[in-house]
Amino acid sequence: MLTWIARRVLAVVPVLFGVTLAVFSMLFLVPGDPVKMMLAEFVTTPDQIAQMRAQLHLDEPILKQYGRFVTSAARGDLGTSIRSRRPVTTEIGENVWNTAQLALAAMLVAVVVGVPLGLLAALARSSWLDVASMATALLGVSMPSFWLGLLLIFAFSLHLGWFPATGGGSLLHLVLPSITLGTIAAAIIARLTRSSMLEVLGQDYVRTARAKGLGGFAVVVRHALKNALIPIITIFGLQFGNLLAGAVIVETVFSDRGRHPVQGLPARAGHGAVRRHRVRADQRAGRRRLRVRRSAHPLRLAVSLPQRLVRHRGAAVGLVILGVLALVALAAPWLSPRDPIKTAPRSALQPPSAAYWLGSDQLGRDVASRVMHGARISLTVGLIAVSIAVGLGAPIGLVSGFYGGRLDGVIMRVIDVLLAFPGILLALAIVSVLTPGLTNVMIAVGLSAVPTYARLIRGSVLATRENLYVEAARALGSRDPSILARYILPNVVAPLVVTATLGLGTAILAAAALSFLGLGSQPPQPEWGRMLSEGRDYLREAWWISTFPGLGIMLTVLGMNLLGDGLRDVLDPRL
Repeated sequence: MLTWIARRVLAVVPVLFGVTLAVFSMLFLVPGDPVKMMLAEFVTTPDQIAQMRAQLHLDEPILKQYGRFVTSAARGDLGTSIRSRRPVTTEIGENVWNTAQLALAAMLVAVVVGVPLGLLAALARSSWLDVASMATALLGVSMPSFWLGLLLIFAFSLHLGWFPATGGGSLLHLVLPSITLGTIAAAIIARLTRSSMLEVLGQDYVRTARAKGLGGFAVVVRHALKNALIPIITIFGLQFGNLLAGAVIVETVFSDRGRHPVQGLPARAGHGAVRRHRVRADQRAGRRRLRVRRSAHPLRLAVSLPQRLVRHRGAAVGLVILGVLALVALAAPWLSPRDPIKTAPRSALQPPSAAYWLGSDQLGRDVASRVMHGARISLTVGLIAVSIAVGLGAPIGLVSGFYGGRLDGVIMRVIDVLLAFPGILLALAIVSVLTPGLTNVMIAVGLSAVPTYARLIRGSVLATRENLYVEAARALGSRDPSILARYILPNVVAPLVVTATLGLGTAILAAAALSFLGLGSQPPQPEWGRMLSEGRDYLREAWWISTFPGLGIMLTVLGMNLLGDGLRDVLDPRL
């Protein structure tokens, strides 16, 4: 036990080194000269620029600069902000409590809403209450936080006047931001609570307690709940980190005084010995048997998968939603009533009508046409981002899990470094290096998801490589590439397909969030996240500008989640 703990502690050292190296590298990877940025307001000479560079130690060798950076960070000195020219630690100290306070309030919302909702769904399994609870949770997972925040501002601040939309200093100012930030976490906790509770309720000790005459309430409280809470408590810590990262977007929506990090920016060989005269015959026969056993189940599954998906109600609904959206995206040039880019200032801010189906925006552009063309952009972004993530993550996971040893250790430490950065922050960092733009957003979202797919495939390969048919293939002389392609990869495709389907929704959400922050699609492209950002200044007089793009994002992600859940149920051999 102590040896295992020591090894885990030692594994932190290379991760810390990688994190500090990644943060330090940002200084050189981000476009622009930091010295010229600091002196942009002044007329300077080359000598003054050289003097400032020497003062900041930027004229020293890279390794010496890195050593100075690490020692200064260890002392709590993070340097001076280029934007405000104040110590970074001072700015963090002044603003971190606001972000932490928001994350804590959001976590409270997630627990208070998510745990009871999941318990009710588990205790009333297959009833209307179960369906309603999980439908609510699914909508919560699918709803963009920045769109939900705008809806809450419109309904409870601008229309009803119950809560303030901006500012701070009282608990009322935390209500809308905490609900916005905590909704997705509440939905995740509700789904996990239901799953964990159902698993515990099926255990023998729970049936024994009921057989002894204990009432339903006593069984749930004394036996089931405390055991079901173990994985839920584990997820609390992971969700709190996600909430801190998500506060970046929520603070932007509510203009809260947080850290706002995006301001200032322009994811054996070997086989048993056999007699030589029997080897080739046995290998040919063995390969035929292995080929039949390996291919039979995947072939039957591929043939029956569409039929089983159609019979699954959730997956069928998801397929219908995605089919309609794909049809709209493909036929957008013919379905859209107007040019999505052409402006008409005299028709600005027109409400939905026969002339403008979904209204017009602040420049007189047709919102319906922009939403239709936005579907094409969002679906393309999601597909390309997931293709990048799978194309890089799957081979990394295959190699790491199959060969193991030191190679696996090195690869996993690099993955740990990437996982140390929350997904949205990693994507923000990548976009800042590549400069804002739709293409770079696809790359950033795809790269930020690579660690997820690498971890997933590695875990599946570790379990699959120990199966007898893999050992038999090795004994028959199959080479490693052949074993990977013919015996291991087909057996890890199912979890990869499910995760990639769910990841499409996540990628669309992340890309829309980056565009909402101004780092993705640039005007006048009709991208949903950008349309939401442009419409938030017109919530009171033109609610439709932000409502319909957000609805498009939610329906797309909802369809992906329904299809992903259906695939998971269909491909699960226990169901």
